[in-house]
Amino acid sequence: MNEGPHDDEAQDDDEALTRRAIDACARRGLFGDDVFLVLALLERPEATWPACCETGCEPCMKTLHAAAREALGRTATE
Repeated sequence: MNEGPHDDEAQDDDEALTRRAIDACARRGLFGDDVFLVLALLERPEATWPACCETGCEPCMKTLHAAAREALGRTATE
């Protein structure tokens, strides 16, 4: 199957989003499996992201959300 120019652009966009997510995670001290949690959030609509459980667990979902929003170019208040 031939890939068209749009397929290359989509792949470039996916790779750029992944790089932004990794950078956003690093700024928040998230590494390893935590990065995969952020990447998993980015595959879903934000309205379906799990909420913080308020138990003080690490990493907190609030931190994961912040990294995901940063990767998407959004602020925490949007």
